[in-house]
Amino acid sequence: MVKQGFRAAAEWDVLSTPAREELYRQIVESAHEGIWVTDGRGRTVFVNGRMASMLGYAPAQMIGHALDEFTVERAPLARALADRATWSREVRLTARDGTVVWSLMNSSPLHNEDGDVSGVLTMVADISTRKAAEEALRDSERRLKTIFETEPACVKLVSADGRLLEMNPAGLQMIDADDLSQVIGQEIVNLVHPADRDRFRETIRAASAGEPARAEFRIIGLRGTQRWLETHAVPFDPATAEKGQPSVVLGVTQDVTQRKLLEYELNQAQKLEAVGRLAGGIAHDFNNLLTAILGYADFAAMQLPPKHPVHGELAQIREAGERAVALTAQLLAFSRNQILRPRVMDINETVTGLLKMLPRIIGEHIATSAELDTGLHRVKADPTQLEQVLLNLALNARDAMPDGGALIIRTANVVLQEPPADDPTFQPGPFVRLSVTDTGTGMDTETEARAFEPFFTTKDVGRGTGLGLSTVYGIVTQSRGYISVATEMGRGTTITIHLPATSEPIERGPVAQEVQLRGGRETVLLVEDAEAVRELERRTLETSGYRVLVARDGVEAIGIAVQEEGQIDLLVTDVVMPHLTGPQLAAELTVRWPSIRTLYVSGFSEQIPPREAGGHRPRLLKKPFTPARLVDVVRSVLDEVEK
Repeated sequence: MVKQGFRAAAEWDVLSTPAREELYRQIVESAHEGIWVTDGRGRTVFVNGRMASMLGYAPAQMIGHALDEFTVERAPLARALADRATWSREVRLTARDGTVVWSLMNSSPLHNEDGDVSGVLTMVADISTRKAAEEALRDSERRLKTIFETEPACVKLVSADGRLLEMNPAGLQMIDADDLSQVIGQEIVNLVHPADRDRFRETIRAASAGEPARAEFRIIGLRGTQRWLETHAVPFDPATAEKGQPSVVLGVTQDVTQRKLLEYELNQAQKLEAVGRLAGGIAHDFNNLLTAILGYADFAAMQLPPKHPVHGELAQIREAGERAVALTAQLLAFSRNQILRPRVMDINETVTGLLKMLPRIIGEHIATSAELDTGLHRVKADPTQLEQVLLNLALNARDAMPDGGALIIRTANVVLQEPPADDPTFQPGPFVRLSVTDTGTGMDTETEARAFEPFFTTKDVGRGTGLGLSTVYGIVTQSRGYISVATEMGRGTTITIHLPATSEPIERGPVAQEVQLRGGRETVLLVEDAEAVRELERRTLETSGYRVLVARDGVEAIGIAVQEEGQIDLLVTDVVMPHLTGPQLAAELTVRWPSIRTLYVSGFSEQIPPREAGGHRPRLLKKPFTPARLVDVVRSVLDEVEK
């Protein structure tokens, strides 16, 4: 190898000058970098093909032109060339087509035989691809930073041992931190609710080991704010986890507090709905029993001499029955099946009337007052039930102020654009706000959440049924209104009711007149599935002179009607029955015999069709009822002249 090296050197020495120049030319032209030679005045005296093609010129087109004519930043480069010193820098060159070419220039001075600088040799490398990649990387970093800082979810990096490494502004806001320095390097689990810490640690452990994980947990912020969060955690460096080494964890976390509250409210609503159905069913059966009890008590009283001693016992039976009627009314109001008799009214009149009796009901130790809007809109509601609402709220307020206090009832006109509670049927517009405020003990969070639950009470055994506020809730909801509670321990409670306003004129109740009961000779088809009620109705109507056909359900009733060839004047039917409901039965009969009129009997508030097939307007008789009431309503339906 040494001998061959000497031989190659010897061969080089014997090369002629032209041969050497050709060799130099080939080396220069085959170079991957551009070669640019300028004279002492900075003018181009030589460029290789690579340099010329880099800018889109032929070499001859660049000769005689100053190097800085081809650059974007001319002045700095001209000064550098004038210094005639060795330098290296990145320079933007302008190609023939106007595009910019990023280059790395390394320049060295050229010396003549006397040692003076006669020009500059510049080696030029095209770094446009690298610069484009660097710019793309910077753009990517800017985008990622923008996403990180503006993402509404919390984005964080957590070490395998649970220490916080990075967190975006949204995350800092979730934990009530003003600056990352407050929490950086700390164990994030310390902010998690103690009951949820094991679940949180398991999530971090799983994600650190390479298993994506999800968890819901509560977090307590630096200011004590508690929130429900949902986090999705993945390994930040999956390759590390695959090697069996713990990885940093990337967590994306959302505040789901509102969702959890809605889930709770939905759960409560479903429980209320279930209990409501139960209460409604119980009340329905009770009403059937009470109809029979009160009816037969009246029958017994009618058959006894006026001064018979048994009248006292019958009066006691009736009084107990009436108390039971009030209880079933509460159950039906809670289940929103109470039959309301709404009419256009002024709430201020109801409040004013109630204020006169409140001191006797809740005690003189509580100061009662009212702040009533003099221009209050009218509402359409059942005055009796609204009075019951106010009375229940006043009694609850009394129990919250055993040592005295103040009770204030306020009314005002408001315009609601959004419902106070979730309601897809809500229509924005004018409402009347009715609020009852006390200065009592207030409620804690748990009591407030359960305030409208049936049978929930904080009172001692024997002092409360737990139906007060649930009854209020049922009446308000059934009246297409909304109810809410605002309370604070030691600061009192405000119950607020919103009822839709109406522009209809106020309806005054009819003047009470003595009613003279009248029977008749018409044919009545009586349909009732409860035997005790059916027998009471049959006996009452037959005693009043009517011809009564009795059926236990709709199917049997249709059979009887066919046998009678439709010669029936009035259908008296329960609404809720097996096989066929009352409205279904009425529709079947009146299509075939349009002259038949209908009287519905029910303890519920079912939607009754406004007109039957024959054009007659059906009526509804509320259970429980007295025999006298049944006879009166039957006669009025038969005598009614249809418009």
